[in-house]
Amino acid sequence: MKRYEIDLGAVKTYWDFYKALQKGLELPAWCGMNMDAIWDMLTGYCEYPAQIMVTGGEGLPRDLQDEYERLLNVLNDLRREYPQDRFEVLILKA
Repeated sequence: MKRYEIDLGAVKTYWDFYKALQKGLELPAWCGMNMDAIWDMLTGYCEYPAQIMVTGGEGLPRDLQDEYERLLNVLNDLRREYPQDRFEVLILKA
């Protein structure tokens, strides 16, 4: 099983947020910096079966909380729409 680790602990800006997603999900530099692009990459680019682990979200600056909620929504949609044997999502809190 492929394991992707998204660490949001050092994120301070919108740019940092999407760079952390790109790094953690091993996405190409040409990936768009928005949740539609992340969804497309998760469902058509990323290797699976996969485990996706997200850490550091609770420490994000206030102005990034909406973006973090969008990420959680995308990951919840992934859980709902794809079988568990394809994606496992873990959201870890400190």
